[in-house]
Amino acid sequence: MAKDVYINDQGDFEQDDKGGVAMVDGLDEIAQSCMIALNTRKGGWVLDTNEGLDWGAVIGSNVHDQFVTAAIRETLLEDPRIDEIHDVDFEREARVLKVHITIEVKNQLKEVVWEAGVVND
Repeated sequence: MAKDVYINDQGDFEQDDKGGVAMVDGLDEIAQSCMIALNTRKGGWVLDTNEGLDWGAVIGSNVHDQFVTAAIRETLLEDPRIDEIHDVDFEREARVLKVHITIEVKNQLKEVVWEAGVVND
């Protein structure tokens, strides 16, 4: 599996005392890749405008769970390493959408928790 630079919850790289950058691999790297894909708006990356999440299905006043689920599934299944999306569960509170997603990679399950703020304009 791939190895990548670890990105913390604030979106920053982490370094040790000697300036070495923390790395992530295995299922954690794939989960981090999922977070990056979900936080990228479809059409927002100039090198590939098909990459990312269709935020039109996620934000606004007329959002339906089935459209959110479909948009998330479509985005994550673009990664050929992900075999299946098993669960997509929602929590909505104070205009924040928190989504618990279970991905399957080579018969292993990994939960990914993604949060989007101000989803109902």
